[in-house]
Amino acid sequence: MSDNKKSAGLIAAAPTANDWPNASILNPPPHFQWSRILMTDLHGVIADWEANFQKFAEVHFGKSFNATTRKFYDIGRDPSQSITPDQFNELFIEFVRLPEGYGALAPNPVIIRQFEEIAKAGIKIVVATYTPGATDTRPDGAMGFHHGIAQRVTKELILKHMGHIVREQDIIFCRPSEKKYLMFDMHCPILVEDHPVTAVDVATSAHSAILVPRSYNASIINVQNVLRLENDNQLADAVLTAFEALLDRGVLAKA
Repeated sequence: MSDNKKSAGLIAAAPTANDWPNASILNPPPHFQWSRILMTDLHGVIADWEANFQKFAEVHFGKSFNATTRKFYDIGRDPSQSITPDQFNELFIEFVRLPEGYGALAPNPVIIRQFEEIAKAGIKIVVATYTPGATDTRPDGAMGFHHGIAQRVTKELILKHMGHIVREQDIIFCRPSEKKYLMFDMHCPILVEDHPVTAVDVATSAHSAILVPRSYNASIINVQNVLRLENDNQLADAVLTAFEALLDRGVLAKA
């Protein structure tokens, strides 16, 4: 990022918000500086998790769900969808065991273009995502998926589509509730998310969250420290506007 200009070539301006960037990241504790790091979720942001899962659900149960109109992040508990919680859990356990499940997710080209603009500005991108590992507790309460296929193919997926701007060591597998602690340790001011609960969780710790617009996070409006975009192509402008303001305030570490 230049010291006084945003990177050129942005596609769309971010929504106007009087409190963006948020006061809490503009005014950190004395002698504190933010790092030039942006953290982002993977599923629902960079990659379309639901399309492959929906195909899997249709084959096994003849059940489908509408990813563009549902109102809740939890598909199995959304009353407008035909899949039940038990069916969802059963399918999820099987889905994460398939290399062609997590490993074949479709990328979001609009979002990737936005991250390319952000990376050009000298901001490191860290991908922090929940992807089940061999010892993670399954949705049915049993301990362990007993394999690491999902994490292996997820890392390969990220590097395939974003390896030109994301390093392997900057891919982190974690629980959603851990992201705010990782951000604190990294001095990372902003998280890009689709999950409304995670965005609000980060915001309550005085960090900032940017929500990409999805049907299941439409209710998150006017929430302190959460900026919900109107379109995916507004991401780079929102991020670079915030980092420029941090730079101008003198709370952003030098490149």
